[in-house]
Amino acid sequence: MPSLFNAPARIVFLLGFALTLALLPCAFGREQRVSASSPSSNILVARVHLRDEDELRRFVSLGLDLLEMREGDDLFILTDAKQLGELRAQGWQVAIDQQKSTLASEQAAETFSNGYRTVTEMRAFVDDEAARYPNLAEVFTYGSSWQKIHMGGSAGSDLFGIRLTNKQTQGVKPTFFLMAAIHARELTTSELALRFVDYLLSNYGVDADVTWLLDEHQIVVVPVVNPDGHRIAEQGYYQRKNLNTTNGAGCANPPTIFNQSGIDLNRNFSFGWGTVNSPGEPVCGQTYPGTSAASEPETDAIQNLIRSLFPDQRGTQRTDAAPDNATGIMITLHSYSNLVLWPWGDISSPTPNANQLQAIGQKFASYNGFTPEQAIGLYPTSGTTDDWSYGELGIASYTFEVGDESGQCSGFFPPFSCMDGGSGGAFWPRNLPAFLYAARIARAPYQLGQGPSPESVSANVSDHLQLQAQFDETFNGGQAIVAAEYYIDTPPWRGGVPIAMRAVDGSFYSISESAVADIGAIPGKHTFFLRGRDASGNWGPVRAIFAPAPTN
Repeated sequence: MPSLFNAPARIVFLLGFALTLALLPCAFGREQRVSASSPSSNILVARVHLRDEDELRRFVSLGLDLLEMREGDDLFILTDAKQLGELRAQGWQVAIDQQKSTLASEQAAETFSNGYRTVTEMRAFVDDEAARYPNLAEVFTYGSSWQKIHMGGSAGSDLFGIRLTNKQTQGVKPTFFLMAAIHARELTTSELALRFVDYLLSNYGVDADVTWLLDEHQIVVVPVVNPDGHRIAEQGYYQRKNLNTTNGAGCANPPTIFNQSGIDLNRNFSFGWGTVNSPGEPVCGQTYPGTSAASEPETDAIQNLIRSLFPDQRGTQRTDAAPDNATGIMITLHSYSNLVLWPWGDISSPTPNANQLQAIGQKFASYNGFTPEQAIGLYPTSGTTDDWSYGELGIASYTFEVGDESGQCSGFFPPFSCMDGGSGGAFWPRNLPAFLYAARIARAPYQLGQGPSPESVSANVSDHLQLQAQFDETFNGGQAIVAAEYYIDTPPWRGGVPIAMRAVDGSFYSISESAVADIGAIPGKHTFFLRGRDASGNWGPVRAIFAPAPTN
């Protein structure tokens, strides 16, 4: 995505819903469709030409619905004819993109596709998983939504998540935290988070890699950070923000495409709050950050949850780096435009851990095929989740923007079939390897992300057992791999004994290497942990495999 001024645009997409906010919890049934008279029926996508950094920052502050796509220095917004005329009158260079407008209108008419889960169904799912796997899963509540606090009765929701770990395994465990749907309309993100939960629990004891990850880690998943807003998106309305109406009395009701009450929760976090997206923005705009940092119960609660999961590992100054052995990693899921992003998003300077963050981000992108870049490479933002989690606590923090820029599987409501296939889709198989890699390096991501990754492991059993692994460091460091080793049943951090592997081609010298180990007859079934080291001395993460005893 080349840019004259290095700042394309991130999605801040909003259409609207057709009843008063006070009646929303009871006014919509799941099967309601967006009608021809709704605000979403006159959607336009417009191309905006911005000439320099100053124009970009002024445009971002308008609170418009910027799409995460660009061509050269042209950005795109979701709009309607009225707003288009107003922007032209103000001197902005905007033009309708007819092809993209047609696609947007078609998706808006499709409503909540069969297959995506409602908030109620998400809660039922995690409750059921915890009941089925009581030794591995625990559902928790970490707060209440804005509507539940302020409207009473049956309005609003608990804020909930699920914690995955083998409760019988003792000791301090590193954390991988995965969160989704802080922007309510981004439906694919919740489904990805829930599928990851199911994958881990259903493969425990079957897949050695999954088994050791849950034995040795704590994996915490919040599938819907913004449940109030999601309940509106479930009806086919493109709700982005939460449902705080305190500061939105003058907003359109029913809202227009570009006008709604609420706070953008991903502009409301405490670190750097208000510096780019300020409370001076239009209250009804899509990136309105609230009147103060963490003003929203959803934001305050998720900050407190993250603080409870991770130690504070970074100083108070922008230039303070998290230590190389800092523990824990987090990913926040958004849609769309196939991007892997890391801090900072509010300033162009790199973080003091920029090299490590970039190496991990590039490795993620090698799995899902996304474009990796520092967040401000899209456009400046402030008060975002990953800037806060890294800036406040030093956590290795990432945003995944899931979904193609155009075509069948683009947008916020792509067909549910795009989870597993479709042109530009296959969201689940593309992102699962990235999630597993995040879990593997969670113990010390800044260190392990610099080392070679075991991309595949196998065990061949005949008259003896042979282990084989393919190690690669192409995307995260590019150093030659110089050694590989395995451990039997006990991983290195628990005092396991290393046993050297040999290079298949006779010597270790490349950034991609195959290694083998011939093992004699070992009675019983065992878990083997394999890892590699590069020329700079960086050990990568382990990968595990179950191997039975030889048959002869």
